Amino acid sequence: MTTSGLHGVVLGERLGAAVLELFDETDEARLLMGTDRRIVLVNKSCERLFGRSRDELVGGLARVLVPDRLFEDYDHVYRRLMAGEGGGTVSVNLWGVRADGREFPTRVVCRLLSASRDDPLLSIVVLDRTSVDDSAANAFLETVHSGNLVVDGSGRIVMANARAEEMFGYAEEQMVGEPVELLVPTDQRDAHVDLRGAFAARASRHVMNQGNRVVARRRDGAVFPVRVLLTSIGQGADVLVAASVLDVTEIEDLRGESDRLKSQFLANVSHELRTPLTSVIGGAEMLAEEVEAIEDPVLKERLSRYTSMIARGARRQHALVEDLLALTSVDRGEASGAGDLADLMVVVENVVHDYGPAARTAGLTLVADATGLPILVRADERWLNRAVDCLVANAVKFTPAGGTVEVSAGWASGGAWLEVADTGPGIPQEERERIFGRLSRGAAAIAGEVPGAGLGLPIARSVVESCGGQLVVVPPEPGEVGARLRMTLPGLDL
Repeated sequence: MTTSGLHGVVLGERLGAAVLELFDETDEARLLMGTDRRIVLVNKSCERLFGRSRDELVGGLARVLVPDRLFEDYDHVYRRLMAGEGGGTVSVNLWGVRADGREFPTRVVCRLLSASRDDPLLSIVVLDRTSVDDSAANAFLETVHSGNLVVDGSGRIVMANARAEEMFGYAEEQMVGEPVELLVPTDQRDAHVDLRGAFAARASRHVMNQGNRVVARRRDGAVFPVRVLLTSIGQGADVLVAASVLDVTEIEDLRGESDRLKSQFLANVSHELRTPLTSVIGGAEMLAEEVEAIEDPVLKERLSRYTSMIARGARRQHALVEDLLALTSVDRGEASGAGDLADLMVVVENVVHDYGPAARTAGLTLVADATGLPILVRADERWLNRAVDCLVANAVKFTPAGGTVEVSAGWASGGAWLEVADTGPGIPQEERERIFGRLSRGAAAIAGEVPGAGLGLPIARSVVESCGGQLVVVPPEPGEVGARLRMTLPGLDL
């Protein structure tokens, strides 16, 4: 060998040794793997991370560093890399397994080193996602009031802050690596898996507890209400979802106490108003009788108009007071009718009889369409009458002269139903749920200055729901005019 050749060998050995020293001293866990998936070389950080010596690892299969349950994911990464995806570099979130069997979340960066396709080497960098230097982020997580979790694309918990530990009763190491369904009530876990997958595939930000009550589960099995803000980063297998969880138990308790006090206040005020209003109505009726005896036609007409105004206003306020009292009674559970039987046929007959005069005065046709046979449901008949009264009163109020209001009832699969349909202006789609909110009034009522406080439909729905039923606005068929409200009640279990 020539001097220059010998110099080249020595230089090559020195460079190789230097490269190996740099490889060995890097902070990241690194390993080299051949196409046979056997480990060629590991550095000290890799030994420390996995708790295995270099002698144990070199020559063995790299899959020993991956949980058996995730071997298919590991194989998929290898095939992607060999297919040339990502320009010869693939980065994914996976899980590693230490020598003692403990699993931990990892970030794996794989790269083809050799330009030759015959015998390439794969460089693999493994980052421990539980100890990556995220001190600033971790410090922030520990200062917020919410319980914060980070979940990977497979649904396993990667990180949890101290507030989450306190909230759920688990130490962070007990949560990390477990499916997030650990924190979901047992009977909701299957559904949560589907929802989680749908969120990871589509959304980037979502707030849970918008309309629906969301609950979580502590280590001791206790269930508590929560509000959850979800934010996703990345896509597919690389996705990470940050969940900010707020325990709203105290908020719900305060809201419940506030509602109780509000109901009690309304009940007290309403009771105080009921007696004087009754006296005003009675006095107006007596005054009207006295006015009839006046001989002066001009004075008689003027006083008659005044007494009618007094009586009409007092009756309107009296009806409002009765509605407020009805709501407070429903809130106290007095409308459930547990153990009582009601016949929907009787309810239909009563409401048609009671509202017949008002309908005729308004130029409407009020009709009943029912089976004629008893339709028994478990409910308080007095309260059920009240609910149907509210529906019919609403229909009569909004249907123009010449129109029709129809009350029908019958049996359907699993229970009974009752509908009130009219030929009025109908209910816009965006209002079909809002009109059941207390003190809520539709655009037609506001524009037409129709009297009312927006309590009738909320009373009706509350009564029906207290009996285990539902009350909804039925979407109109093509060409159908007016509104149709349908209540369904559970069938009678005799």
